[in-house]
Amino acid sequence: ISVQVVASLAADTFTSGLSWWRTQL
Repeated sequence: ISVQVVASLAADTFTSGLSWWRTQL
């Protein structure tokens, strides 16, 4: 696993988590 893949996955998780919080609020 490369650093770029991990960074991309982390950014994607962060974005989806952020949108999830927005729907909860």
